[in-house]
Amino acid sequence: MVNLKIKTYKGNNDNPDTKITIPLNILKAVSKIIPKKIVTKLPDKGIDIEQIIDLRNNGFKGTLIEIEENDKNEKTVISIG
Repeated sequence: MVNLKIKTYKGNNDNPDTKITIPLNILKAVSKIIPKKIVTKLPDKGIDIEQIIDLRNNGFKGTLIEIEENDKNEKTVISIG
């Protein structure tokens, strides 16, 4: 099963502070219950749910984006795997 993975790291920690894993085959339905602080980061970085589904349908696997917010000492990684 292929999943959308969203991980948020605080500081220099190698372990994610927040970790969300969503099976891609139910992503549309689940997108309505993903925490708002995560969902709002997606469009800000030019990523939408439909594009993620299209990428997977075309065989993409790996990191989509890494968002580093130095002022918050936070990093968010969004990947398909």
